[in-house]
Amino acid sequence: MITSIKKDKTNHFSTLDIETAPNGDVLSICIYDGKQCIHFKHWLEFDTFCEYNNDKKEYQKFIAHNGGAFDWVSLIEFLLDKFKDLTIVVQGSQIVFIEIRDYEKPIVLLDSLLVLSKSLKALCKTFEVETPKKDIDITKIEWIYHNDYEQYKMYLEHDCISLYQVLHKAMGIFEIEFWPITIASLSMYKFRKQFLKDNLFSPTTRTGEKDEFFSKSYAGGRVECFRSGVHDKVYVYDVNSLYPSVMVKADIPVCLPIKTKTFSIKSCGFYKLSFIQTNKNLPPVLWIKSKNGLEFVYEGIGVFHTAEIKLLLQVGGEIKIDYGYVFPKTKKVFKEFIEHYYAERMKYKGKPMDYCFKILMNSLYGKFAQKQKTKKLVKWDYETFRENKDSVVWSPYMEEKGIYEIEEEREIRHRAVHISSIITTLSRVALYKYFLLCPDDLIYCDTDSVHTLKPLPNKYLDEKKLGFLKKEADGEKGCYIGRKQYIIGEKKKFKGIPIKSKLAHDDIDFSDYENLFNDQTKDFNYTTFPKLKSVLKGKKACAQVKLKRKIKKSDYLTNFKRKDKK
Repeated sequence: MITSIKKDKTNHFSTLDIETAPNGDVLSICIYDGKQCIHFKHWLEFDTFCEYNNDKKEYQKFIAHNGGAFDWVSLIEFLLDKFKDLTIVVQGSQIVFIEIRDYEKPIVLLDSLLVLSKSLKALCKTFEVETPKKDIDITKIEWIYHNDYEQYKMYLEHDCISLYQVLHKAMGIFEIEFWPITIASLSMYKFRKQFLKDNLFSPTTRTGEKDEFFSKSYAGGRVECFRSGVHDKVYVYDVNSLYPSVMVKADIPVCLPIKTKTFSIKSCGFYKLSFIQTNKNLPPVLWIKSKNGLEFVYEGIGVFHTAEIKLLLQVGGEIKIDYGYVFPKTKKVFKEFIEHYYAERMKYKGKPMDYCFKILMNSLYGKFAQKQKTKKLVKWDYETFRENKDSVVWSPYMEEKGIYEIEEEREIRHRAVHISSIITTLSRVALYKYFLLCPDDLIYCDTDSVHTLKPLPNKYLDEKKLGFLKKEADGEKGCYIGRKQYIIGEKKKFKGIPIKSKLAHDDIDFSDYENLFNDQTKDFNYTTFPKLKSVLKGKKACAQVKLKRKIKKSDYLTNFKRKDKK
């Protein structure tokens, strides 16, 4: 069972930053332990320092901002040649953390960007630190290193000191004495430490058929382009704190589920069913997972929460229940958590706490869907491989260098995917209710936003109230070509072309979007840094790579056929 946390964590750390030449060579490394900056010419010096000072707590954990995509990738080049007992946890191509166990006491390397997802420069401004990040012509960093070392040294030290100050200010705001791995893990910690009063659920709801059943009901936000093309006037509204607004009201199960074959509109339940939406004058309510991702359809089969089924029946639809699970006992377990942090956010609007409390609230619900199976990279020599190959699930990742991917089953005490599913379901339902105000004028939606051809009634607008609307664009020209692809005015609201998990903003203007809408393509040139696997295959870490991608409009838009476009 998930229960409250009685004892606080504490730990120490140092911050780290590296500077590299355009070819990827490390110019130098700097760490800051809260008292002094220490410089190293290369990773070997850093390793020698760590080995000699391994007994000191501040040198057992190092944090770098964007370390998972830059600093730690560079370090891995060195680690692969020297270390034998190494674990790398990755998420996609991003390093979450590294643990090195070759020292007497393990050393852990974290990425602060996974908790505070802003640039260091922006964070320094947000937290008003005493030693802010300095500006420098980064394109001339190698020249400055060789010709004006004092300027270079000050720049590098300010990066480490400012990050240290940012982290400690954030820890003060969060009221913690340790630095977490991710913002989601911190959110769960705060929820359990301060707001969870009772056992939340029994472990039996997380295992076997039930866990698999509830997982089928879990889906993310709704993103659709209802009306592609160029529109002279568009109106964009964001739902104010959509996920917190439904969390504060959500009835969350605090008991074991009961199997049923009968649908109860008043229950908190999940049902496997087939459905048909008879009213096609409105967008589809329910969804399937297809090659197009989350696709909203007028008929299908799936597992859905009561709230979405109820909405389907309200707008016009039919269902045939196979079976389901209902929870007879529920509580508003997130109410105190959300009310507390939302009140704090409003109190400090525009200040560091505003940002902190926003990300804290929005990160909690997804943590309940954390998977029990995890994959990580390990470095094994031949003997270690022979010892472990029959006891774990493994696959070669870079076998010639002794890198293997292993899969582990771990106990996630807080796993309750049905809780995550309830929150995302209620969020989609809340967004849909704004669709009902303007079904024939819908242009686009993206998780917590609605784009329309006509303004919505002012009575639904209030920037301070949870779940109300705030206006983001007011009658400006817009061009929409697909999911995550639109531009409004002079990039006031912009969704770029996704490239390597980023949005490409440069060198694309309104006319480019119009051309893309008219089935033209555009070559987009961009630079990036090699990802972990590329580095393991031999590419130089931190050496910029020039790439080109041909971009075009999305193939899939929506299944909603408006009256004016049959």
